[in-house]
Amino acid sequence: MNRRTALKVVAGGLIGGAGVSILTTAFKPEIPPVNKQKKLELTAPDPNWEYRKLDPVVTANLAYHGYDEGSCMYGIVNSFISQLAAKFGEPYASFPIHMMKYGHGGIGGFGTICGALNGASSLIGLFVDDKAIQNALIKDLF
Repeated sequence: MNRRTALKVVAGGLIGGAGVSILTTAFKPEIPPVNKQKKLELTAPDPNWEYRKLDPVVTANLAYHGYDEGSCMYGIVNSFISQLAAKFGEPYASFPIHMMKYGHGGIGGFGTICGALNGASSLIGLFVDDKAIQNALIKDLF
């Protein structure tokens, strides 16, 4: 390619790019905000993650069948949370149970930690806020 042709190509590219830029911004509608901004005030949520007694036979059955949906960790946690959500509503009904599916196959398939133990430990952490008591219960569990 000679120098003159190269300059024509470069100039054409610059003109074409500028034209596209002008057209895309010239016909862009301005959308005003629907509501005025409000100052949000953070209030601490008051979830009552209170331990409530459940039927162990129902819980075991739900955990067994929950395995097919998301593996061991999901099955364990879902067996508790789903019953609590059905009986008591919030805050259990809003629990993002799908997140427990990461525990499949020993955390993401790496085979490192048993999902049943990991799930049960997460429930202990959810319902017991004292670290010493958590550790004692998890030690007994393992």
